[in-house]
Amino acid sequence: GDSTVKIYTAAEVVFDTVVGKNYQIQGVSSLSGGWQNISGTIAGTGNSVSYVTPTRSNAQMFFRVTHTP
Repeated sequence: GDSTVKIYTAAEVVFDTVVGKNYQIQGVSSLSGGWQNISGTIAGTGNSVSYVTPTRSNAQMFFRVTHTP
């Protein structure tokens, strides 16, 4: 079999949350482009949340966290 080990880049997005709010991580490769949802809905716990997303297919990536309500 293929015993090659591959290591890829990723971004860890960490943010504080509030109980009762729902959060969505969005990303875009160029700030002139449209933001795309990266994560599913993340329910606030009152603690900080860590979300890891692969970045190997993007030379650069910008991230933001939105919340409702």
